[in-house]
Amino acid sequence: MEIKDIRNQTGLTQKEFAERFGIPVKTLQHWEAGESKPAPYLLHLIAMSFPQNKENMRKIETDYSVFYYDSNERAVYDEAGTKILLRIDITHVRENNLGLYLKSLFEDYYKAQEQFETECGFDEKDDIIWENL
Repeated sequence: MEIKDIRNQTGLTQKEFAERFGIPVKTLQHWEAGESKPAPYLLHLIAMSFPQNKENMRKIETDYSVFYYDSNERAVYDEAGTKILLRIDITHVRENNLGLYLKSLFEDYYKAQEQFETECGFDEKDDIIWENL
């Protein structure tokens, strides 16, 4: 599989895809144009970060989002390929409700990730030692 095929399957723009993997946009453009190629192991790692067989997964659509549920892994993916492992089986949850739950789950996940990164950024700048109470 080519890098452009992988990116097209994700629905991400070149800029979004490049940012997600820390690839300079120009490098990605050269790869997609066939002017150069990524190392095979890198291509494999990128491909493995996205759901492989979407056709074998349950597709859950909302008005603005698409999610995929892999019942074998008990994992859900968003369109960007972010994977969240679940502790429960969601096969019997009503489709409409499930879309709303997943939208909320991923929004909360990205907010928590942003907060974590912000706090770690403060830690780099400030000399603060936190203690458990």
